[in-house]
Amino acid sequence: MNQAVFLITSLNGVQKNRLKRKIKQLLDRNYEIKVVLALVNMSGTRKARELFNQAFKEKQLAKINVQDLSEIFASKPGIALQGDEAVVVDESLTKFEFKMTDQLTATRFIQTGNIKAEKIVNATNGHLVRVTQFNESHQPFRSANYNADGKLISLNYFNQGRLEESQLLNQKGEVTFQFIDQSCQQQLTYSLGSSSVIKLPAAVRLTNDNESNNKVVDSQMEIVSQFSQEIRDFEVLDNETFEQYQDVFKFYIMVLKQCADSNADFYVDMDDNIRLATYLSEQLIFNY
Repeated sequence: MNQAVFLITSLNGVQKNRLKRKIKQLLDRNYEIKVVLALVNMSGTRKARELFNQAFKEKQLAKINVQDLSEIFASKPGIALQGDEAVVVDESLTKFEFKMTDQLTATRFIQTGNIKAEKIVNATNGHLVRVTQFNESHQPFRSANYNADGKLISLNYFNQGRLEESQLLNQKGEVTFQFIDQSCQQQLTYSLGSSSVIKLPAAVRLTNDNESNNKVVDSQMEIVSQFSQEIRDFEVLDNETFEQYQDVFKFYIMVLKQCADSNADFYVDMDDNIRLATYLSEQLIFNY
C-alpha cells in the first residue's frame, strides 16, 4: 500500500482546504495516511487535533493515523525536570471561575487584583488542559500543557508574552527535546519561475504589496527582492544524544523519516516548502 505522510506545523496549516482535499483524494486511492502534528508552540496541539477531526467524517478518521510529537517520542529517554521547573498554582489565592466553551472551564487565581495563574480544565472529565503562570505585567511567563488524558506533555516559557522555549516531555515526565527561539530579522530574496507551483510564503504575499519591490529578470523568472521579514525559527536540542538541530526544519526532517516508510510521499505546508526542500533536495515533496 502506498503511504503519504502529512506534516502540520501550525494552526493555520491544519485549516487549509487544500490539506483536506488532498487527504480525501488519497483515501479514495487507498493510501495509508499518516498525519504529524508538529507545532512548536505545543499549547496549540490539542486545538490542531480538534480542527483536524472536525474536517473529516468518522469513517475517514478511522483510516488516518494522527500523531503529535508527544506520542511519537513518548518512550524516548530524556532529562528529569527540576523541582523549580514545575508549574505550581497557589490554590489559596482568590479564585475566579468562568466557562470558556461547552467543554472547557477556566479558573483564574488573583492576588491583590493581579492575575497570578490560570488553570483550564476539561469540564467533561475533569482533566487538566493547561496551567499558566503570569508575571507582574499580566503576561504569561510559563505554561504546562496536557494531552486528552490529562497527562503533562510539554512546557512553554515566555518572555514578555512571546514564546521563548518549548520543552517536549515523554511519558515519564522527562524533557526529551528543547526548542529554543532563534528568531531574527533577515533580508530575503525569493526567485520563482513563472510556472512554479510553489507559492511565496504567506508573509511575503501579504506584506510585499509594493510592485516596485518586484523585478522581472526575464519572461520566465520573477524575483521578489529586499523583503525584510522576521524568520521565526527554533534551535532544537535532543536531551538524550545532545545532538543539536540548527533549525526546526532539520528536526522536522528527522521526524518525517522516523514516521515514514522508505517510499512514502511527503506532503508539507506550502509556507514551509522552501526551507524543508533544503534538506530534501533529492526527494519529491508535495504541497498543500
